Amino acid sequence: MKNKREDRFEAIVDQFVKNDLIAQEEYSYYLYGVKHLEVLIMTTGGVLLSGILLKEILFTVVFLITFSLLRIGWQGIHAKTKIRCFCYSLLLFLSGIYVKKQVVRSIDLFSQAVFMGSMLIILLLTALWKYKIDGKLNELKRCFWILGGVSLAIVLDIFVKSEAVMCGIGYSCFAMILLWFISMVRTKE
Repeated sequence: MKNKREDRFEAIVDQFVKNDLIAQEEYSYYLYGVKHLEVLIMTTGGVLLSGILLKEILFTVVFLITFSLLRIGWQGIHAKTKIRCFCYSLLLFLSGIYVKKQVVRSIDLFSQAVFMGSMLIILLLTALWKYKIDGKLNELKRCFWILGGVSLAIVLDIFVKSEAVMCGIGYSCFAMILLWFISMVRTKE
């Protein structure tokens, strides 16, 4: 039994087909994309709103950009439902703000750089380990995608010299490793 939201998504894609914007054969791909866009807007909007309300805008933006780059390279870690995805995303982000406040309060900038560097090394080693397990060339390409995305973030951090930027990059790396570990545990069950 379909709900109104499903009907609305189908109506949007039907309109694309009707206006010859997409071929009928691609209908299912676009329907999936529209459904995914809803989750993306919901989670990104929730995280951005939380960051604005908690006055952590720079950390929020850096976290979202870095985490998105990592997520693209890493591919799917799915929470199964939209509500669960939203709640997990918000909880992960809010815990990141808490971690940032603890790190900034108790550690100097050099120690933060060492922390972020170690997170990057762990992230890259994790990606390489994933490649070794799966043995696919796509996994190796993802390793380079991840390394490239995070390297761009580090270059940004060098020029900005901000604790919020450094913590956003470091925590997004940590969050990606954590989510990958959770997905590995869940698939073995």
